[in-house]
Amino acid sequence: MKYTFFDQYERHFDEKDVLKSLHMPEDHPFGESIAALLERTDRIACPKAFFIECEVEQIEDGVVTVARHDFYSPILCKKLEGAKVVYPYLSTCGRELADFGLELTDMMEKYAFDAVMEFYRRQIDVIAKGAVENLLPEKTVVSTSNPGSLIDWHISEQKTLFDLFGEAGERSGVVLNDSYLMFPVKSVAGIAFGSSGVMHDCELCQKENCPGRKAAFNMKAYLAAKDEEM
Repeated sequence: MKYTFFDQYERHFDEKDVLKSLHMPEDHPFGESIAALLERTDRIACPKAFFIECEVEQIEDGVVTVARHDFYSPILCKKLEGAKVVYPYLSTCGRELADFGLELTDMMEKYAFDAVMEFYRRQIDVIAKGAVENLLPEKTVVSTSNPGSLIDWHISEQKTLFDLFGEAGERSGVVLNDSYLMFPVKSVAGIAFGSSGVMHDCELCQKENCPGRKAAFNMKAYLAAKDEEM
């Protein structure tokens, strides 16, 4: 399968953005330490992202078949209803940054660097999602779903997703552990697809204080999804 890979990147955030994400004032003295971290990581950072354009082969009985790989989720089936093409994808801060982070010993530096890695991942993710959106029909936007984020799409299906990724996944440097969690931790994998309006898995998630939340919990949507499971 043909994939589109992104690893060319120029940083577009600074210590003030990181401080804001940590709920600290822009003039906090810790900004100097973050600026020094960014200067060091600029030499090694190589965030990566890719997507694969895949045909939806079948949606039936709560199973979506994409590129001969089956994904079990009635809610995902509902989201992809009518879709002919989807875009399995991954974005990551990169092993280079993750390995560098393992060498840090100062607790505050480690705390700040966690936010730094997420900034790198999100910005390369924006580049990849923009490329997907350019492939979609007019007035269609990119939505995504991820194993483990839907109430009926188990995180173990990360393994199926990585089997689908093949060479692209290997090139990204991201690996799964026995609990189906990714390393680097600042990595996201899932299926992107076109929709008339952005659909967020967050609307169906009841986890409070999630730093990655993109939309508020929607009780109506949650109950409707639970009904579809039954």
